[in-house]
Amino acid sequence: HCVNQLSINGFGFKTIKVHPKKAFSQISFKATFSLRTYQQKMPEPTKSEDIPKTLKEIDSLKFKVQFERFLRATPLTGLPKDKNGCYLFDPKMGIFENLIESNLWVQSQFQFASGAPEGTSRMEKIPDSKLGNSKDLSHLFCTMGRYNKIPCRYVSGFLNLENGSLGDGQIHAWAEAFVPGYGWLGFDPTNNRMVNADYIKICHGKDSMDCLPEKRIINSTENHKN
Repeated sequence: HCVNQLSINGFGFKTIKVHPKKAFSQISFKATFSLRTYQQKMPEPTKSEDIPKTLKEIDSLKFKVQFERFLRATPLTGLPKDKNGCYLFDPKMGIFENLIESNLWVQSQFQFASGAPEGTSRMEKIPDSKLGNSKDLSHLFCTMGRYNKIPCRYVSGFLNLENGSLGDGQIHAWAEAFVPGYGWLGFDPTNNRMVNADYIKICHGKDSMDCLPEKRIINSTENHKN
């Protein structure tokens, strides 16, 4: 017999803590899910007179505090110092338009490689190798957004598209960026697509370490083996 403790983690997702009442040698879980998809409406094109106001908003202390978690570079989303000047947004364009350009730039400049080895996701390797899987390219998109003061979060899920779309039929990664005046909006740099009802989101976080396909934590006072 187990007692389940339900809670919400720091990213807004439901979590379950399982407290067994008796010693056990084996444990298994069974879960069922329901899925709801919807078509997201895109933001309106940015008016030139609104750009200064938006830049002032993202530079405000209130904005930085509110989105601090998704503005901070992580070991997987921090550019080497010698690469910083390569990823500046165009100040004459709106945030939405700059993010669209970033999505296109990543897809056009980097070659998709589904079998990229572990460890290549760190930003000191991706810009030089010009090679990466959907996880790597999503990390790079987040890196560029955060460097330009735009909150970005890494997303893990599935892509339900026709044959020929990179990353479909397996665990896929994309990014969400916060567009002032609109909210969170999904970008898939692997395919240069805006995220829509074809994308099935599982979780989001600062980077892929927050979105592992399976993450188990065992707290015990006795000796145990995983």
